[in-house]
Amino acid sequence: MKKEEYILKLFPEIEEIKDNEIKKGVIKAWLVTLDKTIYKKLEEVPQNIKVMPKGRSLVEHVRVVTVSAIEIAKIYKKTSGIKVNLDYLIAACLLHDLDKLLGYEIKEGKKERKAFYPHGVESAFITLEAGLPREIAHLVCVHTPSAIMKPQSPVKVEGLILQYVDVLHADVLRALYPAEPIMKLMVSHVPSSVFHQS
Repeated sequence: MKKEEYILKLFPEIEEIKDNEIKKGVIKAWLVTLDKTIYKKLEEVPQNIKVMPKGRSLVEHVRVVTVSAIEIAKIYKKTSGIKVNLDYLIAACLLHDLDKLLGYEIKEGKKERKAFYPHGVESAFITLEAGLPREIAHLVCVHTPSAIMKPQSPVKVEGLILQYVDVLHADVLRALYPAEPIMKLMVSHVPSSVFHQS
């Protein structure tokens, strides 16, 4: 199986992108990342190595986020007439966690964290490297609440949908498979700047 076919098989939502250049860019971004990672197969990449239950893959997470975001965009259009750039939304959803493939290295037989950039930033770099528009890279860069800092927080409807769906999926899994104290779960989407620091 060709590498491109492998990516399309794992992420069939790519086919919903109408713009062929964006479609090719999404595939290229995954291939570039796959060439840089310690993982041999994307199916081996965990959603989150530290807090998620075993068996929850990054591929599953990306697909849940993408499919959920597409459905929300359709609901907004049908009920409120809100137009969403589906190609940008789908591309950003598919690429938002690319850096999770690059955040670890093998040391003494164990995976060890080695991230150099805040989450989302390296994914945005790869998005640009793949030739995709800056607007998609921006959506990828600011998708995580930990990246919320003015003026970088999501300002487009596509960014808001991606951010909330991403957080929702992670919080649902935390609720179903508690790995952290409930208070941390409840405030996981609130920027740390909100809390009093002594």
